[in-house]
Amino acid sequence: MRSNIIGLVILRLRTENKLSQRQLGEKLGYSQKTVSDWEQGVTEPNLDVVTKLVKMFDVSYEELLEGGL
Repeated sequence: MRSNIIGLVILRLRTENKLSQRQLGEKLGYSQKTVSDWEQGVTEPNLDVVTKLVKMFDVSYEELLEGGL
């Protein structure tokens, strides 16, 4: 079973910033369902989205991709 670290980090960052899945999706140009899929580990965001998330939440790539491990 694959780890879903990035999804859990997205969930944490989104909730810490008081954003709904819909709001985050709108900021990134994706649907609420897509954000939900990322958080649940159904799919993973592409590199473009990862870059946007790093900038939006002012975190490092390592924190986003590895949970700060």
